[in-house]
Amino acid sequence: MSKQDPNTKNLIIDDNADTLEQQSLATENKRLIQELKDLKKKYKEVEQRKSEFVATVSHEFKSPLAIIQTSLSLILDGLTGDISDKQKEIITRAQRVSGRLINLVKDMLDLTRIEMGIIPLKREPLNFVALLQNTIEEYDILVKNKEQKLSVKFPSDTNIIWGDKDRLTEAFINLFNNAIKYTQEQGCICVSLIEENNFIRCEIADTGPGIPNEFKEKIFDKFERILADKKQEGTGLGLPIAKDIIELHHGKIWVEDNPGGGSLFIFTIPKDLRKSDALEQERLAV
Repeated sequence: MSKQDPNTKNLIIDDNADTLEQQSLATENKRLIQELKDLKKKYKEVEQRKSEFVATVSHEFKSPLAIIQTSLSLILDGLTGDISDKQKEIITRAQRVSGRLINLVKDMLDLTRIEMGIIPLKREPLNFVALLQNTIEEYDILVKNKEQKLSVKFPSDTNIIWGDKDRLTEAFINLFNNAIKYTQEQGCICVSLIEENNFIRCEIADTGPGIPNEFKEKIFDKFERILADKKQEGTGLGLPIAKDIIELHHGKIWVEDNPGGGSLFIFTIPKDLRKSDALEQERLAV
């Protein structure tokens, strides 16, 4: 019997060692992947419970706050008897605070329902230019009160898209109202609409204080405020709600520096949500 070459024997040992090491790595990778899946599942369950809790609490607050607001209005209108100027001042302040709480509850309910996926989007034809124009007209009084200059740049052709009119209106209101709120008196706001192949692109530019780079992504997080804006009233949920609505339409939203100073909020959405739904289903099926 011939003796095996020592070099060949060493190669066999090395190969076996490599094979065992690869098997060990594969087993470890499989274990880590399973752990990540389990953690992801637990995280989703916790998020679901949290959303359900917030929705329940917000709903329980809604009716009592509405009753308080109505009662305060009755007192201010003199339906319960005469009140002094001092009493009127105190009640007016309480009414303003309860109004802010009602808006907070409404925004929290909207955001929670969107995150839980229990707000179905409608697929309906709508004139997006008309949607923007109608919203701008409704908020024109706020623009005039601050003597702001408003300009619009819309295509001359009618833009019929498929989406959820109510939700897209809500998203634009939040963005447009944000521009009015943070733009100084006699500042400028510009709303533009551009067609890009199968998408439309909406831009809301303002000459407000702008947003530091470190906050450009955080600004869309719940309750996020940049330090300079802490004194501004509001729930801090307008931009997160707008972001969720745009993303439900398979769109994107972000903020840049406005070349003229201030901020430039941009969002894009597909012209036809029905086709976008089909493409998303195909992608998930792969």
